[in-house]
Amino acid sequence: MWCARKIQETSYSSRVQFFADADYDRILDLQPPSNVRFTDGRDIEAYFQSESCILKMCSIGFPSFPEASAKKILPWAKDVIRPIGMLRIVSARRQMELPFQNTFERHGLDHFLNGKGLDAHLNFDQLLQTLLQNAGISLSKKEEVSLLFQNETRLLSEQTDTEIVHGKDFYMGVSAILNVDTKQVERLLHLSADISAIKGFPNIVATENWISGQ
Repeated sequence: MWCARKIQETSYSSRVQFFADADYDRILDLQPPSNVRFTDGRDIEAYFQSESCILKMCSIGFPSFPEASAKKILPWAKDVIRPIGMLRIVSARRQMELPFQNTFERHGLDHFLNGKGLDAHLNFDQLLQTLLQNAGISLSKKEEVSLLFQNETRLLSEQTDTEIVHGKDFYMGVSAILNVDTKQVERLLHLSADISAIKGFPNIVATENWISGQ
């Protein structure tokens, strides 16, 4: 955002627009500079969180994975990955700086899942405890953060999964189901993008119109 604000101060500001991950700015009511347009979902990865994209990815990269099972991936993500996004929002709203990236790089998502494949579920208590420990926050705060999580979950119950789910968490979740490397899932999902559907998203349309001068 620093660069966008600096551009606004120049004589050529009207000729430069930025397209950026929304992160949780909309949810936290943080307004971007006027020359920044956010992704329609939380991040770029949200454009690949669709059933058509997942089905195509499985048919290309994992043809032995049943289509009926592939159709269960998004509902599974709602149950297992969305709560991680909610916890990220708690951290962002309270400026807790819980170290999600470092924690997942160190342990992987599998460390916090009980069960395998589509039967796996999130061990929320273990994840929260590990995040607090890695952040140097007393475990006496665990119950308080859990209550904040529950309140945030109720408050944002109507928000779409693509606004809540962090793209990297989604990729890790899909890789856990398929038992493959996260980078492989990322490449295949990008290859399987439903371009016609993506081009219909409002902020994509607005960006294309701005580029074409309409």
